[in-house]
Amino acid sequence: MKYIRTRTLIFELYEKEKRLYGDYISTNGIHYKYDCVIKEADTIEELCDEFVLHYDSTLQADRPIPWATYERLSDNWNACKEMLIKELNNKSGRNPIVYGAIWFDKGLKYVAKMNDKGELELL
Repeated sequence: MKYIRTRTLIFELYEKEKRLYGDYISTNGIHYKYDCVIKEADTIEELCDEFVLHYDSTLQADRPIPWATYERLSDNWNACKEMLIKELNNKSGRNPIVYGAIWFDKGLKYVAKMNDKGELELL
């Protein structure tokens, strides 16, 4: 499966098509001009800039508090990813949540959520 990243989102790519006025991509029935694509990849992880670890908090009225961030391009990303997967499988009662995020001009935006196997699912 292919994924694409635009300035503000990550999409699952369904098809590419050529039209008279340029190339287009379609996802979920919506068509975008191919010029808006920043990068294509086979996994969501490759398109994320950072991963943010949260723990559920009853103090914030159902809003999890950011606990730590991890850059995908850091030298120790593989070790960080293994630690995040272990934390997701830890049954300590803290209810960890890991989000994949991208940076854009207005800040950090969560685009995916990691399951306990370490696989990302689009939000």
